[in-house]
Amino acid sequence: MKKFPSLLLVCCTISLIVMIFCAGCTTSPASSHHGIHIAAQNDRAGNILALFSEHYQESTQVPVLVSQFDTWDQVQIQEYDLIIVDVTTLQRLAEQNKITPITMLSDGSLNATTFDILMLQPYTIGSDLYGLPLHPDMLGYVIWADLFTSEEEVNAFNETYGYDLGNPLTYHDLLDITEFISRPEEQRYGIGIVGSESDTVQNLYGTILYSYGRNPTDEDVQEAEAVFQRLILYTLPEYTSWTREDVTNALLQRKVQSAITWFSEFEILSSPEYNLNNAEFIFLPLPGSWNSNESFHSVSIPGGWVFAVPNRSPGESSEAIGFLKWFYQPDTQWEWMQGGMQPMLYEIQGSWEYLMANGYNAAYIISLRNQLRKTN
Repeated sequence: MKKFPSLLLVCCTISLIVMIFCAGCTTSPASSHHGIHIAAQNDRAGNILALFSEHYQESTQVPVLVSQFDTWDQVQIQEYDLIIVDVTTLQRLAEQNKITPITMLSDGSLNATTFDILMLQPYTIGSDLYGLPLHPDMLGYVIWADLFTSEEEVNAFNETYGYDLGNPLTYHDLLDITEFISRPEEQRYGIGIVGSESDTVQNLYGTILYSYGRNPTDEDVQEAEAVFQRLILYTLPEYTSWTREDVTNALLQRKVQSAITWFSEFEILSSPEYNLNNAEFIFLPLPGSWNSNESFHSVSIPGGWVFAVPNRSPGESSEAIGFLKWFYQPDTQWEWMQGGMQPMLYEIQGSWEYLMANGYNAAYIISLRNQLRKTN
């Protein structure tokens, strides 16, 4: 089953649209382009932003050209006004002095209260802010809803484990639930995990580990390793080759009864275009752990896409700053949200309309806060 989020369906016609408003996405240097030239790390982020940037061109008459690359190795990023990178690349480019601190908050160009300031911590190195969030992504938990609502399932779980079946607070709760719902004799396994992407596996293990605190003890490390190894006992043997698309499809086909996957996949699970049988899911943030100091923590490790400004001569980034000001205006962010993406403005994230827009936004906000929470 091939899948695309609803917004990404539009991206299938990206070549035609980009030709209309930005003369095509190319790898030509920014010096030959009048307007704003943006380099994107992959075609997905670039396509989405290219579609959306048409509105900026319409309102300002400033052309926007988006160029897309699989790797930054051959890209002269100083030739671009803005780049879109992941968090790991952001940190590396900042250390190499290839991007410049974003001063929009400190100089008043953008009101600091526009954001939950804690949300900017993953993009802050030392005391300098090097990135602004485009579409943060994190791992979350999803489970078939009838497992939590069936009286038969609830009673059987209580009889087996001695407590009520419900949202897992800790990873040990999650393990109990996963063991209980794993039924390989019915060709239904307990959990799906994206095993083919090393960054996803590392993110999951790191999320478990650092739920014990910023400075886990040897005992905490052993406990996290044991949790991770037990968890993968309840997935399919071939999980190491599974992509995030495989996990999504396995959920829809009920080959797995729950999954730990990226929030960006939750839109697909909620979409009637792909969820053809109207399957009902419960979306939750990842659980936490009680560490050896009897302190509870729940954390998320940030992923997704970030705006950064290449380190160019003073004044050359003025058009980039103008674009960012437009992007973070409330009207723009509301439209961004209504297109299926995650808004970054504090006033929208706390709104009833946002929280009730789908079944996973509330869990997303909890996870977003957890990724920034200071641990002991």
